[in-house]
Amino acid sequence: METDVVIWHVPKYTFRRPDVVVYRCKEDRNAKPEASDVLLMVEVSSPSTEREDLVDKMAQYAAAGIPAYLVVRMSADGGIIDAREFHLDAAIYQYRVETLMEHGVVLTYPFKVAVPFEELVE
Repeated sequence: METDVVIWHVPKYTFRRPDVVVYRCKEDRNAKPEASDVLLMVEVSSPSTEREDLVDKMAQYAAAGIPAYLVVRMSADGGIIDAREFHLDAAIYQYRVETLMEHGVVLTYPFKVAVPFEELVE
């Protein structure tokens, strides 16, 4: 199921549809999550979307106050190059690189998880 996330309402209603989103449950299960509900956004980036994922979306997600962002970079042949975890510096609304992962995704926020890359591409 694809989930639209409302990034902001003003100056115009803007939403993004990340590849994966972790957010706090909403009382109304049909309501779209707002950026303030989101704990983690994940984008799987191909060579053709890498600039959008690492520049455009990253800037929007940071400006919206989303605390964590993960980008899994894929090669043209479908292999995983690496995964980059970013955490928000709330004072300046920009992301800082937290971790560069070359063998698997290992997160401690918003929950602990460790998945080798081989298991992500099967």
